[in-house]
Amino acid sequence: YTREADGEINGAPADFLYDREYYDFTGWTVNGQAVIFPYTLTEDNTVFTATYTAITYNITYELNDGINSRDNPVTYTVESEVTLSEPTREGYAFEGWYTNNELTQPFIAATGGDITVYASWRHKDHIYSEEHICTVCGESHETASHEYVDYICVICGKEDENRPWDGTEQSKPEGNGTEEDPYVITCGGELKYIAEKINGNNERYIGAYYRLAKDIDLGNKAFTPIGDRADAGFQGTFDGDGHRIKNVEIAIGVSGDETKNIGLFGVITGGTIRNLSIEGVKIEITSDGTVNAGMLAGEAKNKARITNCEVSGDIAVSGTSVYAGGLIGVTRHGALSGKTYVTVEGCKVHGSVKVSVTGKNGIAAAGGFIGATERGDIKTSETNAKVEAGEREQATYAGGFIGYVSDAYSPHTVKGCYASGDVKSTYRGEGFAVFGIDNPALRYAFEGCKFSCEQAVYVAGKKHITDEYPGMIEKVTAD
Repeated sequence: YTREADGEINGAPADFLYDREYYDFTGWTVNGQAVIFPYTLTEDNTVFTATYTAITYNITYELNDGINSRDNPVTYTVESEVTLSEPTREGYAFEGWYTNNELTQPFIAATGGDITVYASWRHKDHIYSEEHICTVCGESHETASHEYVDYICVICGKEDENRPWDGTEQSKPEGNGTEEDPYVITCGGELKYIAEKINGNNERYIGAYYRLAKDIDLGNKAFTPIGDRADAGFQGTFDGDGHRIKNVEIAIGVSGDETKNIGLFGVITGGTIRNLSIEGVKIEITSDGTVNAGMLAGEAKNKARITNCEVSGDIAVSGTSVYAGGLIGVTRHGALSGKTYVTVEGCKVHGSVKVSVTGKNGIAAAGGFIGATERGDIKTSETNAKVEAGEREQATYAGGFIGYVSDAYSPHTVKGCYASGDVKSTYRGEGFAVFGIDNPALRYAFEGCKFSCEQAVYVAGKKHITDEYPGMIEKVTAD
């Protein structure tokens, strides 16, 4: 430019090259002050400084069905430090941002101009539903059935429905406990829950209706009997619905002179148990008092009814007074008048029963089916059990079917029943093959009963030949 005498610039700095890439020119300054032309110089060697503003560019995201991060910017300038966060997409892993739709040019940096970035994805490992259909791609797994490791399916993560009870879990079952809407038992935790309620004498549960909806594994964890006291016995209806409860273990010590009733059910007081299987029962009791033990129940009384039940396992009990049977420890009468006795029909027992007396004046009775009974009506039931009672000097009774029958109450009926298995008692030197009765009168009315034990039949404490009871008790050959 040229300077006139009056100092006015005839040329303009605008004639100079001042373009700058990625920036907009905003004007000239002299000593930090904006200049407006024409401009009058006041001194020689004046320095004009060009000023610029960085251009704002747009960033467009092609997410390919993903969801963008809120941290990602939508604009930038060349002065910005652009860092792109990862988006998300269910069932996919993010592999990076690219600057072309073919996903061949990775995004490295924003260097100017509007840009579009493309998300690249890959399938994660298949995520399978319980039906083994991938929720990501819709493909079915090659294995339709569950494959469990530690009770968790390695394909879909489903927990094994037959996972054993852990010994502590409790949960309330579905239902209202009525006949129309019974409590539905599906796991060991729910069985434990109702045991706690009934043992706490909770009226809502003692007389309620229950239905077993699936097989349950109690995992050989110590289980408290349902209705474990005479004043908190089970009075409701428990329908096994053809299912089973397995690996039931009760191993406790009983101190003092208290009576303990041991079994899946402690005491059944007028209640009904039906259509239930119990497998793998283990009862080991050492007591200073009285023990009634059975795989199904320790004691049943007052019109209790047990039908279509099957049990298997082992019982070993010792105490001052012990009554143990494969199914029920002891059955008791109600009032002397009226039909208040226990009824059992269509039940089976497999396993062993062993009893012993810890004191000098005690009594023990072991039966393959029932340990001792005062009154009862037993039909079409059978047992295959090893029965043992000792010691020689004690009053210890053993029977392949019933260990001891009281003659104080009548009538008793046993119809269409069968007993097999070894029977041993050191009391009087021999075991009782079928009915360990040690009373002066036969109070049971036997009809169509059979046994295949090697020992002789004892009735009223004395050996009898089976021919003396035609149509009542018959010895047969074991299958």
